[in-house]
Amino acid sequence: NDLPEGTEIFVTIVPLNGRGNALGCIEESFTTETFETVPDCTSIIVPENDQFNVPVDTEFVWNTISNADGYYLSLGSSAGSHDILDSEDVGILTSYNPAQPLPYDQDIFVSIVAYNAQGSAIGCTESNFTTQEEPEEEKLETLYGFSPNGDFINDVWSINGIEAYPENTVSIFNRWGDLVFFISGYDNNANVFKGEANQKTKIGAGELPAGTYFFKITLPENHNLKATQGFVVIKR
Repeated sequence: NDLPEGTEIFVTIVPLNGRGNALGCIEESFTTETFETVPDCTSIIVPENDQFNVPVDTEFVWNTISNADGYYLSLGSSAGSHDILDSEDVGILTSYNPAQPLPYDQDIFVSIVAYNAQGSAIGCTESNFTTQEEPEEEKLETLYGFSPNGDFINDVWSINGIEAYPENTVSIFNRWGDLVFFISGYDNNANVFKGEANQKTKIGAGELPAGTYFFKITLPENHNLKATQGFVVIKR
């Protein structure tokens, strides 16, 4: 039978013949190899599971797994989804600050999966928390969600106050950072985002699926809009 892995083994070899056994033989030892396995699941320390009123610029912190080579971080607006951040490889770090603030007043589902050369941790569970409500004194001019379903109610993305800055440009990115929509002179009327791509159309982009997208608004140097980048959610 194979010896147990990761175990110190003590061995003695005693020669013998018809007159008897050798005397004073020395016992020696060795340690068997340890096979590397996939890491165990880690757990989120910050934010706590089911925590409310979490800052939108929160830092994520999780427990260290000794045999991990790194971690994948995913964030979604619903259980099992990765529409905010999709399996971002954060390396061996055990904390992470997202590049962009999270949406206000939103349930966020987060998973951290440790990995090494043998593979990724299996059966890890999500945790979830709810971000803070948007401060009244810092109301954003942009709506986070719209529903382009043809019912003439909230069918397009409205950016309050954008009409005052006709020399604007608006860019929309998917969760992988690909530019899927770009327009100059957004006016909440004829030039608007209806949930349809006008970039990457030759490789299949068209009607964009429901989910969270990242927006960036470029305006003249002097303007009064508070939100020039963040998240917009398409609901179908």
